[in-house]
Amino acid sequence: MSIFFQWWYALKHDLWGGGAGGSPTGAFVGTVNFGDHSIDGNDYVDETTYNMFLHLLEGAAAGVPQHFMGDYFGGHRDELIVQGVNRAIALLGGTGPLPQTGYGLCSGGSAAVTGFGTPDPRSWGWQPAPSLDFDCLDNFADPLLALGTKPTTFGRAPEENRSTYMQALEVGRRSIVGANVLPPGESGYIQHLPNGSGLADPHMGDQAELFRSYTYKPMLLR
Repeated sequence: MSIFFQWWYALKHDLWGGGAGGSPTGAFVGTVNFGDHSIDGNDYVDETTYNMFLHLLEGAAAGVPQHFMGDYFGGHRDELIVQGVNRAIALLGGTGPLPQTGYGLCSGGSAAVTGFGTPDPRSWGWQPAPSLDFDCLDNFADPLLALGTKPTTFGRAPEENRSTYMQALEVGRRSIVGANVLPPGESGYIQHLPNGSGLADPHMGDQAELFRSYTYKPMLLR
């Protein structure tokens, strides 16, 4: 997973971002730069997805065929893929910050996730960044409402491409069974006291541990 994540970051920036991913040689880049700010002032590299890349590989047989008549790869499909792998290996074997794995802190600033400091991939594993901070009340309520609220101790959890609301339903002919989890509580409620300070609902973080362990709770369906 570590290799795949860093490979994808390097590949998409070489293929669709004009080489902004910092490949070791920078020898191969795609023909269309979605990070070209001169078009409309915006950067769309991060809007590119795994599915989009798969459609390019599948060509005319893709479930969503591309109407672009040119070649995004510029005739260097395999070279771009290998270049991304080499970039991922270099990043993971070093000790510098890994791209797009850092996360913001509620107190301001950010924390980095670094490489493993060894070229031996058997010791790399996967480092899910604890990017969700359930004690950062600004994330779950209007920042103005969170001012002056006493700190909570709900803890952090890796996001890992999850929303903070997860739900699963089994729809049968005679019944519907459901389960869900909502780690920051159902409303992120903060009570304002007469002295002007705020008080977070003590049950806001009741489901945080369920979220951390990928566990659901039953839903009441009426």
